[in-house]
Amino acid sequence: MRILYSAKDAGWLGTGYGTCCHYITTGVKHKHNVRVLAPIGLNYGSIEVDGIPYYSAFEGGDKYGEPSIEPHYADHKADIYLNQADIFALYNILMLYCLPTT
Repeated sequence: MRILYSAKDAGWLGTGYGTCCHYITTGVKHKHNVRVLAPIGLNYGSIEVDGIPYYSAFEGGDKYGEPSIEPHYADHKADIYLNQADIFALYNILMLYCLPTT
């Protein structure tokens, strides 16, 4: 399975989000193709850490990387998107895909 995992903090940061990102992604990388979108901890470009590719949010986006989710999802050809951040950071995605419009 191809997973796009979005963590508020990169796995090498010593925060709660960063620690969870590290343990979850290193735990699944042996059975799944995982890519991490880490808007905090990686400012521009990409890097590979422990065999896991990390990608930054696009320049000019918000600090949580929301505008970068769809392009990274499509580029990775992900089967699933997992988010590890406060839900308010995904307001536009929720409004577009998850909430009914009547």
